[in-house]
Amino acid sequence: MKDLKHLIYFENLLDETNNALDESNSDIVEGALHRVSCDAYERSHKARELCIKAHGASCAICGFDFKKAYGLDFAGMIQVHHTVPLHQTGAEHKVDPVSDLIPVCANCHMAIHKNKDRALLPEELKKLIQRTQGQD
Repeated sequence: MKDLKHLIYFENLLDETNNALDESNSDIVEGALHRVSCDAYERSHKARELCIKAHGASCAICGFDFKKAYGLDFAGMIQVHHTVPLHQTGAEHKVDPVSDLIPVCANCHMAIHKNKDRALLPEELKKLIQRTQGQD
């Protein structure tokens, strides 16, 4: 189960981010089709909707709001983060959309899951952002 902690999506993004870039761009090829088989945890659309209804559609970590940044067509666009990772629950369980879920933008969500061994707590990422912004 430990290998299934994070979605393949995040693992692929992190692998790409952490790999050094080759200076030669002439041999870069994309688009090959390959099959991926994995287990994924089901997520409730209703829980997501209730989370956003309770907390709003701005990122709970950095405050980013898609509607404010990109306009009305992007209203409500936000990801939802489980404060207790699904892989730790071990089975189906009841979710409280207000206390168990928080809205986060894609950048913060990826940053939370950067470390494959332990997700950052939202408060840890907030402090990291504040520290980093204070250095500018």
